[in-house]
Amino acid sequence: MNGRLSSLKGLMILGSVLFATIMLLAVFFGFPIFLPRPLAIALALCAAALAALVLFQVVLQAISKREKALTAHLRVAEAVSNSLDLADTLARSLDAILELTHAAAGRVWLVEAGTTELRNTVHRGLFPDTFAEPATLQFGEDLPGRVGQTARAERIADLNRLPNGARLREQGFVEWVSAPLIARGRVVGVIDIAARHRGELGTATPELLVSMGRAIGLAIENARLFEAARGRQADAENLLKTGMAVSSKLQLGQVLDTVTERGRTLMAVEASALCLWDSQNRWLVVGSESGPADAFESPASIGQRLAQRINLLRIDATHHDDCITCALIRPPYREAHVEMPLQIGGQIIGCLCVSSARTRAFSARDIQVLGGLADQAAIAIQNARTYDRASNVAIAMERERLAREMHDTLAQVLGFVSTKSQAVRELLDAGKFDAARVQVDQLTELSLKLSADVREVILGLRTALSSEKGLLPALADYAQAFARQSDIDTQIVIEDGVRELTFAPAVELQMIRIVQESLTNVRKYAHARHALVRVSRIDGHAEMRIEDDGLGFDPARITRGDWPQFGLQTMRERAASVGGAFVVVSKPNQGTQIIVQIPLRYLGAA
Repeated sequence: MNGRLSSLKGLMILGSVLFATIMLLAVFFGFPIFLPRPLAIALALCAAALAALVLFQVVLQAISKREKALTAHLRVAEAVSNSLDLADTLARSLDAILELTHAAAGRVWLVEAGTTELRNTVHRGLFPDTFAEPATLQFGEDLPGRVGQTARAERIADLNRLPNGARLREQGFVEWVSAPLIARGRVVGVIDIAARHRGELGTATPELLVSMGRAIGLAIENARLFEAARGRQADAENLLKTGMAVSSKLQLGQVLDTVTERGRTLMAVEASALCLWDSQNRWLVVGSESGPADAFESPASIGQRLAQRINLLRIDATHHDDCITCALIRPPYREAHVEMPLQIGGQIIGCLCVSSARTRAFSARDIQVLGGLADQAAIAIQNARTYDRASNVAIAMERERLAREMHDTLAQVLGFVSTKSQAVRELLDAGKFDAARVQVDQLTELSLKLSADVREVILGLRTALSSEKGLLPALADYAQAFARQSDIDTQIVIEDGVRELTFAPAVELQMIRIVQESLTNVRKYAHARHALVRVSRIDGHAEMRIEDDGLGFDPARITRGDWPQFGLQTMRERAASVGGAFVVVSKPNQGTQIIVQIPLRYLGAA
């Protein structure tokens, strides 16, 4: 542009000199001889000067026009380059155009993606209410629609040709120009400007607006791409947070409730529900609902109206025969409705649906987000079911351990009691009363020990673990109860860095059972006065130590039938079942330490 302006300036000077020379020669050789030569020369000079002045003015106007266009482009370029926010970009561009053209008001229409609809988006200048209507136009409709369809600018000097021309004239507008905003060869919007003084929007204005409209159109495309990228990033972040929330739940009911609640929030709808196929894939069973109570049918009224078809497709305003027709959400909340299948390995396990009480069109982006949530939900449901099966197996194993322990402890003691009772009867029958009295005393002592063992078993079984309570509080409660029951001072020490750890329920169960069995051995065999349970974090492990100041023993010399053997073996099995290490440190008369180390990678294992 600057090169063209320099060329015009050079042409103006050269043209003026050349024109003056031609005029002098023409006058010098062509004037009548009856005119005095000085007069002829003077007339020639005047004519040459006048011609040069006219040529200078014409070229100067051309230069001014190009300089104005250059200034306009620079101002618009500056406006669109300062921001990637679409609304801000349009407002800045429109302000720059109004300032350069001296127009009093303007607005921008944007083409809705994938349609031929123009949406009234931005207004600047006077009388915003006048320019707020209509809100939308179709291509070919009214002047902006015609410009959007033809991609050619139009200038209107008679505002009566516009639908609201009378109102515009009442407010002092006299001229109007509409121009397309073009990006990559297609119309992405239309700009309107209106002036209140004749001549402000000259014949060159449409061409100027078209030229600037290309820069604005490209800025619109860039801003939309930025918004789309930012939206995809926000969707990804929301899905990541949702996935973390869903995957952190191990109970099926908690998973389903989290999915429906997050689905309702992510999609900005009033109601959502999740149904799962029953074990024989005959009926969809309601798993969770989120939204107002009156948005859902009651279970009794649903009956068997839940769909049986497996071919699940997207549903917006209309339903198709090969889709599930939701019988759970009531019609007032189904002005807009989408149903999304939950699939694992190509097998559909259920359906997630969301419904809005207002009419809306779910975009491709909405469907993509809901599909991502459905995929996460399917995986979390499968994990919850696997965890439930694993929990049942763990419960069965725990029952087997308890049965074995009771057989090897309580059952043996009861057998011993039965033997002693028979011996007492025989001694009484033989008249050996002193010997019988000794046997009765032994039975009394044994019954007291048995009573203590039973109370301890009951205490251990009543020590409940829950997601609200957790391992450490349960250990503290058990230690206090054990101390009261056994008269052994028992303390719990939780070192730094442990309270932040989370343990899977299966790990917590084994850890607390190891503590219980260790303290049982302390009461029964160690004759200790003090016991200490210390939980710490050391070198990538969670470590638990159970210490006492009792009699101690030699772990290397335990033989079958000695008191610690069975208990130590059970604790070792418990630690190994969750990937942990089990170590016994003890010496006669120097107390005992039971050390259990669980790798941190097992903390979240089921």
